[in-house]
Amino acid sequence: MNALKFIVPISVFGTMPESFINAYGWNSPLNTSQLLYLLGTGDILQMIGISLFLIGFIRHFISSYWLILGVGLAIAAVSGELRGLGNSHENFGYLGRLFFSDHYQVYFPAFPWMSFILFGLAFGKWLESNNFEHQKIFNASLYIGLTGLAIGGALMALNFEYHFNNFFHTGFGGVLYLIGINMLLFYGMHRLVEAGVDNFFTRFLGYLSRRVTSVYIIQWVLICWGMGFFGFNTLNSLETLCLMPVILAASISVQWLKDKLVSFFTKSVKQKPSDSHETAIT
Repeated sequence: MNALKFIVPISVFGTMPESFINAYGWNSPLNTSQLLYLLGTGDILQMIGISLFLIGFIRHFISSYWLILGVGLAIAAVSGELRGLGNSHENFGYLGRLFFSDHYQVYFPAFPWMSFILFGLAFGKWLESNNFEHQKIFNASLYIGLTGLAIGGALMALNFEYHFNNFFHTGFGGVLYLIGINMLLFYGMHRLVEAGVDNFFTRFLGYLSRRVTSVYIIQWVLICWGMGFFGFNTLNSLETLCLMPVILAASISVQWLKDKLVSFFTKSVKQKPSDSHETAIT
């Protein structure tokens, strides 16, 4: 994804605005080290890969959803203290930045973002332990969400820079606040499903949820390629809001085309039974 986002528009198309390059303190043409820096930009996919690898070990030793939740809370709690620890190249290098960065080469360091995946795992284990009684669990998500918002909001009010920082490198209060928002969204979507709401909006969300990774990659690639037309940091807030549905529509269109191509090639490679085979079966 990083190669498509950065290397292609810079080195292949030559359309990346110079202002984007200057934002890194560089000038064109970029050298190999600078291109590798962009290629190593830590996005959500690297964080997921690291987290799932570590969670495999956690699940081997811990099965209780309470303990899994505890590990997630512990990771969130120490993230503010460990923030920036990976900046020391001599001691940690790039891998350290993927875990503890407060720098924008890594947008989603494993600390604290791995805690969100652990919370999701704990939520799933809680649901499983209650025989998938969706009504009970998702109703409880309302109170969990409100609690997370209250505690997280209070902590951020006390020290916003430490507990929220810049969203990507957030702290304990920010984690609780964002978890609270997600739990409230879970509750709201559950109520829609329970009410039997079936319209374009709910079907559209279902379509996106089944293709979330693919749409994510497509959308970010289009955004970076689009800077060749719209520039970098040139639009005001209203212009950005107006452009959002355009990018979303373009992303969905590319996803739809991708689905059609995959379906076409999948059907093409399927081997049809020969006449002799059909005769033998008959």
